[in-house]
Amino acid sequence: MSGKLDHLSDLFKLQSDIDTKSLDFLMNALKKSNQDGFDYIEFKQAYNALTQLPMEPDLAMKSAFTTGGTMGLNKEGLLKSAEFYKQVIQREKAQFDVALKNQREQKIENRKSEQKNIQNQIDRNKDLVNKLQTEIEELQKQIDAVDKEIDAAVSKIEDSRYKFEHAFSEIITEINKDIELINQNI
Repeated sequence: MSGKLDHLSDLFKLQSDIDTKSLDFLMNALKKSNQDGFDYIEFKQAYNALTQLPMEPDLAMKSAFTTGGTMGLNKEGLLKSAEFYKQVIQREKAQFDVALKNQREQKIENRKSEQKNIQNQIDRNKDLVNKLQTEIEELQKQIDAVDKEIDAAVSKIEDSRYKFEHAFSEIITEINKDIELINQNI
C-alpha cells in the first residue's frame, strides 16, 4: 500500500508555488497516519483516477464512493475519515507553530537581546570615552598651568641669576680695582 501513498501530494490540486519541503512534511504526516481499509485517502485516490479518464467530477465522486461502498465505506465513515486527516494536518500545524515560536525566540528574540547588550556596552564605552576625554582636557589644563609655572619659574630664576651675576660682577670688579690699587699704592 505504501507505493500508492508515495505521491499523496498528487491527490490534492495544489498551486505550483507551494514549498516542496513543507508539502513533503505534511504528506509524510498523512502517510504515517493512514488508516487501514478504504477511507478518505483511498477514496481520494479513486476519485482522482476517475477524473483522469476523463469523467465528470460528480460522476467520478459517485463512482469512487460506490467502489468504497463495496469495501464497507459509508458517507459517515468517509466524512469521519476526512475529519481525521484534517486533524492530522492541524496537529502538524500546531507543532510547526510551536517550533516556529521556539525558532523565533532562539534566532530573533535572543539575538535582539544580544543586540541590546552590545548597544548597552557601546553606550557605556561612549560614556567612558567622554569621561576620559573630560579627564584628558582637565589634565591638559593642569599641564598648561604647570607650563606657565615653569615659564614663570625659569623667568624668575633667570632674573635672579642675572641680578646675582650682575651684583657678583660689580663686586668682583670693585675688589679687583681695590687689589690693583693696593698693589700700586702699598
